Amino acid sequence: MPILLNTFTKNIADYYWLNDDYIIFSAEDKIMISEIHNKNNVNVVTFPQTIALVDQENIAIQKPIIYLNDQSKKLYILTQSTLLVSERL
Repeated sequence: MPILLNTFTKNIADYYWLNDDYIIFSAEDKIMISEIHNKNNVNVVTFPQTIALVDQENIAIQKPIIYLNDQSKKLYILTQSTLLVSERL
């Protein structure tokens, strides 16, 4: 049975399955994680538009390219010529 996750005015660029219940994707300048189920409302979490780096600087997420490493479960985000790596998701 198809499940409507959400409606977007922008195209989804990259998407990866985190597991059987969650998908992570990017659309325009946003990175989101969504539940995949048909129990009731589908929850969607949007990553912050600005990320604080270790050196106390901030970087705005702009047209990110994302990649999820299935083995490490780390998310790689390329934005503004900077490669960011998440903790294990």
